[in-house]
Amino acid sequence: MNKYDTSMNTAAVINVEDVGKKFCKSHRRAMRYGIRDIWGRLSGQRSNPYELRPDEFWAVEDVSFTLKAGQCLGVIGPNGSGKSTLLKMLNGVLQPDTGTIQVNGKMAAMIEIGAGFHPLLTGRENIFVNGAILGMDKRTIRKSVDEIISFSGLEEFIDTPVKYYSSGMYVRLGFSIAAQLRPEILVIDEVLAVGDLQFRVKCIEHIRKLQQGGTAVILVSHNTIDILKTVTEGIVMSKGRMHYSGDAHTVVEVYNRLMLPENTDANSKTSKNVYINKVMMLDDKGSASNGYSTGDSLKMKIEINSNRQIDDARIIVAIERPQFGVISSISSAYQHQYIEIIPGTTTLELMLESLPLMKGHYIVNVSLYGRESADFFDRVQGAAFFEITGPEPDYSGSGLSGCIKLEHSWRTLKRLRSQ
Repeated sequence: MNKYDTSMNTAAVINVEDVGKKFCKSHRRAMRYGIRDIWGRLSGQRSNPYELRPDEFWAVEDVSFTLKAGQCLGVIGPNGSGKSTLLKMLNGVLQPDTGTIQVNGKMAAMIEIGAGFHPLLTGRENIFVNGAILGMDKRTIRKSVDEIISFSGLEEFIDTPVKYYSSGMYVRLGFSIAAQLRPEILVIDEVLAVGDLQFRVKCIEHIRKLQQGGTAVILVSHNTIDILKTVTEGIVMSKGRMHYSGDAHTVVEVYNRLMLPENTDANSKTSKNVYINKVMMLDDKGSASNGYSTGDSLKMKIEINSNRQIDDARIIVAIERPQFGVISSISSAYQHQYIEIIPGTTTLELMLESLPLMKGHYIVNVSLYGRESADFFDRVQGAAFFEITGPEPDYSGSGLSGCIKLEHSWRTLKRLRSQ
């Protein structure tokens, strides 16, 4: 049971079973198929919905999941994997060709930037228009308008026509309206990606509050940190299908590996002579762990398989924080240590005595070379993941915590009292 569930028997607000959606590459054929399908429904002679006709393809196929009140489902996947099509079916914009979707509750959706905004109306006027589209009555909107404007941070531009707004300003206003509705279900598709970091942090915190109040959230994002911070479980979409479903950390790991360049036969692990087989994260007692505090020690075991002897291998471990990039790189060659790898399995141990890292989620990438840089054997990006759980950084309103905790002290040199 996740931390937002109030009961094991919490009723599902969304139930998706074996849902699929087909599109046609040919506009002319699509028109013809549409007319044929309408006639088939009217005459009771429907065609087989699971059969692909010429030029048709599955944009979404065989997707099933259940979402309960207070849960947040993360949906992540490469471009063109069917994420937006799935959300449009959930929102009723598109009807599925196969399967069923049951939605029990009021839904607010942010699927496209500026959807429902009239470009000639001001931000204030669009609050009333968009609020009405989302199902808010005029009295509720009047009571909420000041809070919406305040949350958006657009006080200076709220009486300006929105055609002059940037994409980030559209997102600020759209999210502020949808969030104020306090729906049973909130659907967000990538739109937060164009917002600035400070507003995105604010949105994530608000999403958490909505979850605690029982709102179910579906978040589509390529930002793995947003997924890790927010979702209780997730699904990875690939080529229209559910590639994986599970907890947030594993979903991010699967997605990161899915996004790596496809291995050719020459580079696949089964055909490599030398490859990194496994990376395990351990605490100071030797138990498997992926949660640490600033200053904790960390032990990493790296298992390498080889069918030949290598006397002078170099192992490189890079630690990455997604929104910052690689923040540290550790190589055995820094200590002039070269690793002997024997035919069979060699297990290496890396010990970090103290992690000087700030609270957040981190990715471990591991590379294996010979003595010369040209002697490349293997690289595993997203080989392991870990989280620094504390202490809580002082955000000071910036939304940024940095990555490295530097040992420091303060002292007052001089104080001058004003006359």
